[in-house]
Amino acid sequence: MIKILKKANITDCIETTTNGSALTEKKSRELIEAGLDKIRFSIEHINDEGYEKIVQKKMSFNKIVENVKNFWKINQEYSNRVHVNTKIINTNLTKDEEDKFLNTFKDYTTTINIDYLHGWSGSEKDFALNTNPNKSVLGKKLIKKNVCSQPFTRLSILFNGDVTACCVDWSHKLVSGNVNNSSIDEIWNKSTNKLRLDHLNHKVDKNSPCHNCHYLLGYQEHEILDGEENRLKKYYS
Repeated sequence: MIKILKKANITDCIETTTNGSALTEKKSRELIEAGLDKIRFSIEHINDEGYEKIVQKKMSFNKIVENVKNFWKINQEYSNRVHVNTKIINTNLTKDEEDKFLNTFKDYTTTINIDYLHGWSGSEKDFALNTNPNKSVLGKKLIKKNVCSQPFTRLSILFNGDVTACCVDWSHKLVSGNVNNSSIDEIWNKSTNKLRLDHLNHKVDKNSPCHNCHYLLGYQEHEILDGEENRLKKYYS
């Protein structure tokens, strides 16, 4: 898929996210040679016991560390062609655990960061693990706003062809079409307009995942569309 996208030249950046557990030397070279621009290593914890608690599966932390290190070394052979990002979600990590993560990976990654849990509106599950987060995924301050930028800037195609305007729409409640039945052009330029107008008119249904969305509150000043409602409405009416 990476080769196809690269050859088509239809995107500025091709990236993938992986936990790194199955990454071999052969696969690392294939990914780099295919034209991958960025790889994100999502680290779940800093020891085997923590991994089993978080992902409900036995995994070797040391094996994952070695896989990340090996990818980094192979990438150097290709003049660091791929941007490597390594991150962990702070699931109530201690300061010592945060430091272990940073010290373990800092020499084998282009960028490194600690993300924070966020709430998920319209969910029957507590994705924030009862932490009542008061900051964004990236640790920034929360800002009250009404208009989400996601429906105007991106779309996500899910495993079954469903298209949603929100990258965290795990419940598929914001689906505006399916690529098996409609073109991406039709879905993006027509079917998604209702959701856009709901945001621009400040009339998001209380049963929508967008209602009281914690992820939205994490957007920072340069991502906020509040105040642009009248200018944008004419494009989507």
